[in-house]
Amino acid sequence: MLFDINDKISITLSLVVGSVGVLLSLILFVCTGMIYACIKFIQEWASPLTVINYTLFGMASGFSIATVFTHYQAENSVKLFIGWAIIFTLLTAIMRLISLIRSAKLKPKSTPQSAIGIRHDKIKQVSMGAHGWLV
Repeated sequence: MLFDINDKISITLSLVVGSVGVLLSLILFVCTGMIYACIKFIQEWASPLTVINYTLFGMASGFSIATVFTHYQAENSVKLFIGWAIIFTLLTAIMRLISLIRSAKLKPKSTPQSAIGIRHDKIKQVSMGAHGWLV
């Protein structure tokens, strides 16, 4: 134990390390989402929804992992983590659906020919990548 607050809350080293880890993880999710969102030429990513989705995906997966870990370490706290895991997973699904609907409505700013710099009439896109099969 490091110290007590009002003789009711004990601040331990593991609480401090865990809190710092959670804060750094949240910063990582936001920063990674911002990196992708600033890529203007990929319209599907150039949106605030990218940052929100990265953060929610991270929180949903983090709370899901925390639920499993808590089940084995501190079973009395598992309901708290299950609840938050479900909430963040549902929010993630809703926001991802909103992103997919937005992406489906985007009009391409280029053609396959202009994207690769080759002027040929018979060039066609065969694969849509991760976005194509979801929309």
